[in-house]
Amino acid sequence: VKSLLQVASSPELYPLLVELNPLPTLLACLGHDNTDIAADTLELLRELTDADAVEDYREEAAALVAALLEANALELLVLRLGSLDEKVPEEEKAVFNALCTFENMCEVVPGVAEQVVEGTRLLKWLLARLRPREFDGNKQQASELLAILLQNSPKNQKKLGEANGIDALLQCVAAYKGRDPASADEEEYMQNCFDVLCSALMHHDNKAAFVKAEGVELMWLMLNNKRQSRYGALRLLDFACTRYAPPCEKLVDLGGLKHVFGAFMGKAKIKGPRGERDVEAEVEERCVSLVASLLTNLGGKGGRRERVGAKFVEAEFEKTDRLLEIFFRYSERVAACEARLAAELDEGEEVEE
Repeated sequence: VKSLLQVASSPELYPLLVELNPLPTLLACLGHDNTDIAADTLELLRELTDADAVEDYREEAAALVAALLEANALELLVLRLGSLDEKVPEEEKAVFNALCTFENMCEVVPGVAEQVVEGTRLLKWLLARLRPREFDGNKQQASELLAILLQNSPKNQKKLGEANGIDALLQCVAAYKGRDPASADEEEYMQNCFDVLCSALMHHDNKAAFVKAEGVELMWLMLNNKRQSRYGALRLLDFACTRYAPPCEKLVDLGGLKHVFGAFMGKAKIKGPRGERDVEAEVEERCVSLVASLLTNLGGKGGRRERVGAKFVEAEFEKTDRLLEIFFRYSERVAACEARLAAELDEGEEVEE
């Protein structure tokens, strides 16, 4: 098993590996009584499917993943995952390698994401793994894999809701309503959990589960507490309120307009995740989207819509001024982009969708 690691650094040999067909024997090693052998096999599978290794060999990697699928790799990986004891350092590393292998396979062949949720108990295992309060590297890896599984899959989004995943994930992020993550890795874990919830709320039925699990109240508390979780809370409220009235009504009843419009005016400084993203611009867009959802979804009953409208009148129309300022800025960007596209068309260039 160890010597096969050399093949991972030469992806051009993958067709030969598939042809010689050692994969069924290799995957049988996952069930070996000697945990070291199973752990080495997991390390090998991770290295063979690693995105960096296969970057220039997409076809070869896809053929390897197809052969692994044919040899029932997904089910065998999940079975082994369930029997590893993370209190033992070697087995903890083996769990990490197994989670990375799933992630790598999804990257090489995107269809794997739905296959693994449909055909194995991985989703159940991941939700259970996120439950303990203590943070560790495998918890972060589990959250990242879950985010990938749900990203572009309505099927998986629906499955998460059916597995009571909305409630489980709200409990995960609730840990950060009164404190900030202790490290960059933990911050990434928190953002992953928010990403999973945002993806899940693309499925309409999950929005009702979010409201029932008091998700709006939790997001309101986060906006109130001025911690790092505010960024995720604002994003999640935007997803929850899109084309769905109950969270909009609840947000207004809780007094959430103060926080939404504070961010809309740029007065509430919201810290986003570290990295490349332009957080200020995204927060602004989320606020515009959220206010649009409130005005679209709230009816005349209970005076909620009037309360949103009244915000644009108070303080000498400062929010109306702000809205026009944003509108003109966005219009200029759209006009510049349309002019650039028109120029490219004139020059006979192919314009991408």
